Amino acid sequence: MSDNLANIRNYKIQLRQVEMSLINEPDNEDLKTLQHDLNEVIQLTIQMMTKEELAAFESLESDGAPTHEHHFSAGDWVLAPWSEDGQFYEAQVEDITSDGQCTVMFNHTKKRISEVCLVGLLKPSGKKRGTFNNNHKAHISSLGSTNNKAGLGSAS
Repeated sequence: MSDNLANIRNYKIQLRQVEMSLINEPDNEDLKTLQHDLNEVIQLTIQMMTKEELAAFESLESDGAPTHEHHFSAGDWVLAPWSEDGQFYEAQVEDITSDGQCTVMFNHTKKRISEVCLVGLLKPSGKKRGTFNNNHKAHISSLGSTNNKAGLGSAS
């Protein structure tokens, strides 16, 4: 999935959450502003899409939420996008929520890092459930090539 499609999915989840909050607080100006801003960023992202991305986006919109052949649960090892660089790294699922988000724990840096991402962005890693190996640094680029990176998280 392209970065633009992943971003739109994240923005739409955020927009749904804001709209649900507006039901309880219809006069909340901060929520109204956030709703407006999210709608605007969704439209701007759509304008930046390539023809292929637009076709994929329209397919997702007409089909509703895509079905995923993989069903992950807490403890599973996956490849998940890291917010710092958008690349996929090995991580362990900590929690999955009913709104399609999950918390994953990365260990490809010196520190273990917990992040939230969409379940639909996860890929199977092939690794069985188990404990973290702090010496393991798996990096899979969005194109599928394998690299090892040291010093992730340092300023570019």
